[in-house]
Amino acid sequence: WKIMKEYMKTDRMLKKVTTDDIATMPQVKDKKVIMGQLIMERILQAVYHAQPTMMPMIVFNMVQTSIRNGNNASACIAFASMAMLYQCVFGNPSKASDLVVAADHLLNSPDVQEVGRVKARSIQICHCFVHHWHSPIQQTLAPFIEGYQAGLYSGDTEAASVNLSSRSIHLFSAGRPLPALQHELESFASVCAQLNQTPAQNMIRADLLSVRKLRNTDNGEDSFDAIAIASTNSDVMIRAKIVISRMEL
Repeated sequence: WKIMKEYMKTDRMLKKVTTDDIATMPQVKDKKVIMGQLIMERILQAVYHAQPTMMPMIVFNMVQTSIRNGNNASACIAFASMAMLYQCVFGNPSKASDLVVAADHLLNSPDVQEVGRVKARSIQICHCFVHHWHSPIQQTLAPFIEGYQAGLYSGDTEAASVNLSSRSIHLFSAGRPLPALQHELESFASVCAQLNQTPAQNMIRADLLSVRKLRNTDNGEDSFDAIAIASTNSDVMIRAKIVISRMEL
């Protein structure tokens, strides 16, 4: 009930502003608000995996704070995450599309300070969860490379690797020729290993194993069971991906 209450409150606030209103809101000056948004942004990254039921409440709080106080770098994450909730949870693709546009405006605004810090994560959220419902999936492939590069530039190797993982999923779904797909996924897995980003590497390994089995080039060095064991027991996404891959093959 608390989640729905805060959702309705946030939804009412968003109905009173347009995409242009969000993009042109003044920048936050209050250091306490900036620090509070940054703390919630950091918590959001953790609860997405560890305690997903907390995620909507944090996103609602960040969006409400941004509308009341103005924009900063954390607002990009707030509006991108709200777009994901609109699209994937609350079934409002039109509003999701509008918020993605707003988040994109903020990412490219010269007035938003430290926007490079959140660029990789914002791109991944928008293109992995929203854009492919509104445009051809091929159009999401190049932005993931941009997100990967932004993550490396800002030092956020986790966000960089997640962009590669998301690109691998979309490449698989976009019908890329299997030989080229296998080559690219192998390079992605190698990069994630170098960055010491095991969760993203395991997601890519699962896609790579599926491609190898489809090409009949599986050498037996890897298996879905090995990937599942390499993943933590709490990593539901990887385990679910493995189950789906087994069913499809």
